[in-house]
Amino acid sequence: MKNLDSIAVRIQHLDLEIIKNWLIRQKGWSQSYADQMEMLYKRFLIMRIRFPDSNILSTTATEEMWNAHLRHTKKYVLDFTYIFSRDTDFSDEDFYKAQRLYKVV
Repeated sequence: MKNLDSIAVRIQHLDLEIIKNWLIRQKGWSQSYADQMEMLYKRFLIMRIRFPDSNILSTTATEEMWNAHLRHTKKYVLDFTYIFSRDTDFSDEDFYKAQRLYKVV
């Protein structure tokens, strides 16, 4: 449980400003709506980690936030590396190789 608590804290500390700003520009979200969706997205991620066997559904807005996060692939990888405390020292070549592999799958 302690490990799950530390993961939840790291999720809460994610800086998603670039994602929110993208959604404000691309989807017309207001700043306050983006802030609310950030909170819900982080809660959603924590629930997915805490209850991995549950079929937790996201809201449409949470899904949009998640998809926007995924669109910013390098940030997404760095954020989830941070969440799970893995070594974040990877090269751009490693990143592009992973990106190509994701397209194959």
